[in-house]
Amino acid sequence: MRPAIATVCSLDAALETVLEDYAAGHCDAIDLWLGHAEAFLETHEPAALAALLARHGIAAVAASFQGGLLTSQGEARREHWAHFEKRLVLCRELDIPVLVVSGDAFGPLGPQDLSRLSASLAEAARRGADAGVRLALEFDSRASFPNNLQSALALVEDVGSPAL
Repeated sequence: MRPAIATVCSLDAALETVLEDYAAGHCDAIDLWLGHAEAFLETHEPAALAALLARHGIAAVAASFQGGLLTSQGEARREHWAHFEKRLVLCRELDIPVLVVSGDAFGPLGPQDLSRLSASLAEAARRGADAGVRLALEFDSRASFPNNLQSALALVEDVGSPAL
């Protein structure tokens, strides 16, 4: 494990400024907030982001975060999964080994929802493995499930994928 600072800690700043400041503070590993990356990529190619990271001697050891995969349905589900695929490609292009998936299942959950949640996480892990990207599940204390370390661990063990 490598300690890293999350760029989400610097939401209001442009990614170029964030990386320059982190490098000045000798932070050589980051958890890249995908909102920052996607804003940068609106006007740049992924190679420019890779070059920016390299210029500052910073490794993106993780990317955060992908939500909406676990229990969404219908058109929202299709949109979240399409976004996930794009983010897997980005992680692969930038050599980011880990993508954080949000445990964002809110509201009352029935047996069907829990089954969908587990199956969705297994599918996400499969797609991540195919892209060469491991997934990390982040629990949310406000979520219905997983909402603590124990429930997140149980879900990860249930899926049983080395990519998760």
